[in-house]
Amino acid sequence: MKFAIELEPTYTVIAPDVDLMDKEFAEALFAKIKEGLEANAHQSFIIDLGAVHQMVNESVHPLLCIQEAVEAAEGNLVFTNVQELVLQKIKQERLHLSLQMATSMREAVALVNNDEQMARGLLNEM
Repeated sequence: MKFAIELEPTYTVIAPDVDLMDKEFAEALFAKIKEGLEANAHQSFIIDLGAVHQMVNESVHPLLCIQEAVEAAEGNLVFTNVQELVLQKIKQERLHLSLQMATSMREAVALVNNDEQMARGLLNEM
């Protein structure tokens, strides 16, 4: 499983290079995030799903486990650049009620940094 990883002072961006989000992908992503949490217990993550074009049901449980692990470490987890078919599946599985989703990297950064002022500015632009 290939991931592009970008370390920032307050968060890590993980961009998987896969077309299909399946159980293997979600478990590999969970392992990568656990590594980050062990290295820095208060780490937040932005998952850039721009390359992911499909999602299967078996990936749902590991994604929820990722969310729980990050929250337990008092971090934030935001998914961004979600492609249409993946977004449809996320909504079908009702994951959008548990996972933070951002429409852009800028919005994702505001969410992981709890930047209320920037988030308000983004809402005003809509």
